[in-house]
Amino acid sequence: MQLELDLRAPAPADLAEVARLARWLYESGDRWCKAREITQALGLSDRQIRHLAAASGGIVVSSPGSPGYKHVRHCDPEEVHAIAARLEHQAKLMGDRAREIRRAFHRAAG
Repeated sequence: MQLELDLRAPAPADLAEVARLARWLYESGDRWCKAREITQALGLSDRQIRHLAAASGGIVVSSPGSPGYKHVRHCDPEEVHAIAARLEHQAKLMGDRAREIRRAFHRAAG
């Protein structure tokens, strides 16, 4: 049995929703907001929050291991540096994994 993968790009983020999230975070002040708090306030799922954050052009700040989400205007330089470094590290790991998958495929395909 062959599995079918959906390789289409995700639907573009709704810019009004991106703006709504960014505005809410800005109004929340200089604290980190947990996803569950955003979900309660805005009715967004964790996946939607991540998608909107990724589409925010850097306005919504978060990364794996961050304490939550924050508006960039409320971040200090150390927070921005730490978040950017985590994302760059994650990107490197993902690139390494992509190369490993390609190598494994080529070995398996002969």
